[in-house]
Amino acid sequence: DADRPCLVAVEDRPHAIVASLARPEKCNAISLDVIADLEALVRDLHLSRTTRPFVLRGSGRWFSSGGDLRQFAELTSGEAVEMADRMAGVLRGIEALPGPTVAALNGPAIGGGVELALAFDLRVAVDSAYLHFAETRMGIITGWQGVERLSRLVGYSVCLSLMLTASRVPAGEARRLGLVNAVWPAETFDAELNAFTGELVAAGPAGLAVKQVLRRSQTHPGLSSGEMERELLRALWDRPQRQTAMRESVQSRNRANVV
Repeated sequence: DADRPCLVAVEDRPHAIVASLARPEKCNAISLDVIADLEALVRDLHLSRTTRPFVLRGSGRWFSSGGDLRQFAELTSGEAVEMADRMAGVLRGIEALPGPTVAALNGPAIGGGVELALAFDLRVAVDSAYLHFAETRMGIITGWQGVERLSRLVGYSVCLSLMLTASRVPAGEARRLGLVNAVWPAETFDAELNAFTGELVAAGPAGLAVKQVLRRSQTHPGLSSGEMERELLRALWDRPQRQTAMRESVQSRNRANVV
């Protein structure tokens, strides 16, 4: 619908492409229109071939309250599966981006909001945020491959416990479990996020190569990534960045009398 407002706002920042779920009045609930806008954004990111970090956050005080229950409650089972298939495709598209991706939890994430965040390479959170695994209390299971991604992060037993008890996990506990990579106070959250994406950019081609190897090992667990690592190492070794960095490191160690 060309007449409706876009529900995913995009901002081109120096260190990253930052998108915001733009339904603050609905706690950034994920509706069919939000899915359509995410589909279009992810498609555009792939077409652009950008390797810059991609960040998704919420607008207002929430990251996302999950699926739009007012809308989804009226779906038939066939329509629900079709919706889930579309959203799962969006999340696979996010996973396949060549650059690092960051879910910035500026507030709570519930149900499908957690599933959305789990598709990103990295997650950071404001200290007042929490993650709530609410699906089983609504009589359903995750439909966007959330169980698979969660179990990869925290293991079988912890994943099962979080899902069966419909746990509400505060940001600090999420950090301990490995669900988020960093937790920052609200007053410094934006500045910390900018600095964090700057660090990701500084990793350069070597950082992109690391993501390639990790993604290969995740998607093909039975195959060794050693050959890929060595081919990427060959490509990186002749770059001026490697030569300069190693030379400067040797000089620094010599000055400090470090072997």
